[in-house]
Amino acid sequence: WDVYDYSDRLFSINNPDNDLITVTSPNGCEVWSKNETYTITWDDSYAGSVVISLWDGGTKISDIDYGGSSGSISWTISSSIPTGDNYFIVVARTQYTWVYDASNQSFSIE
Repeated sequence: WDVYDYSDRLFSINNPDNDLITVTSPNGCEVWSKNETYTITWDDSYAGSVVISLWDGGTKISDIDYGGSSGSISWTISSSIPTGDNYFIVVARTQYTWVYDASNQSFSIE
C-alpha cells in the first residue's frame, strides 16, 4: 500500500540548522570568581531568542538569561554557585533547542 497526499498550496521548508551559534567566552580554562560580573559572548547567524545556561559537566545548573540574540550578556556569579572546575556555558535557540553551542572546554568558578 502506498499512502500519500499532495499539498493544496505552495509552502517552504526552513532549515534552522543553518542558524549557527558559537560560544566565544568563556570558552575554556578561565577562572571566574563569585560575586564578580563577567561578559558571556557568542557569535550567531540567528536573530531570534536564545537561552544561556550554566552547566556543571553534564548537569544543567540554571538558566542565566533568556532574550534576544544580542551576542553578549553581563552575568554576576552568585555566591550560591558551588566552587568547581567543570563548568560550561550553553547558548541555545529557544524554539529549536538542538541549535546550540557550549564552551569548548570547562572553566572554573571559585
